[in-house]
Amino acid sequence: MVTCWVLIAVVGVAVAFRQEEGTNQSLVLPVISSAGWVTLAVLLIAMTTLKKPNNDPGSSLQNLWHKEEDSAEIISHPYDLTGERRKRFKALFKRSSDETDILRVGCLEGSDSACVAAGQFLVLLSEAGWKIDSNRVFKMQAQIPVSGVAIAALPQQPINPSLPPHLGMWQAEDRSQVKIGKAFIRMGYL
Repeated sequence: MVTCWVLIAVVGVAVAFRQEEGTNQSLVLPVISSAGWVTLAVLLIAMTTLKKPNNDPGSSLQNLWHKEEDSAEIISHPYDLTGERRKRFKALFKRSSDETDILRVGCLEGSDSACVAAGQFLVLLSEAGWKIDSNRVFKMQAQIPVSGVAIAALPQQPINPSLPPHLGMWQAEDRSQVKIGKAFIRMGYL
């Protein structure tokens, strides 16, 4: 493929310097045209040869706009918490001394698979040092069910009964909530 791009540059330069018989042509236009052809060839060669090798995930131009560790890995069972995923989650969930929230883990009532997944997260959060409310998964009836993982906190002020559900209750997050939210985002759940 590189040979093809070099050949295009050579033909472009040759065409740029071609003069018709009997004409006295300035060299400015052919030089500028030649520089353009050479630049085009260099760019095409760079784009062709700087592909991401399969065995080296950190070497390519893709790292300028895509960070592999920030994207969620695609797996067939999204709530599978075994092997490397478990290690990554546990490291992200590791509680520090200034994160003192007591967590309540829940699942939608009537969904056994959601409750099993919640139980797996409960065990993982406990192993990472978090205190778990009543050491169990709570079965809940969500007022507005959502797919995936939802994170909620008790309101810091009374809820206005006339507040429409699409607005929700907004409040500042504490350090614990930020850490748990970021962990779920980094793993692709939120």
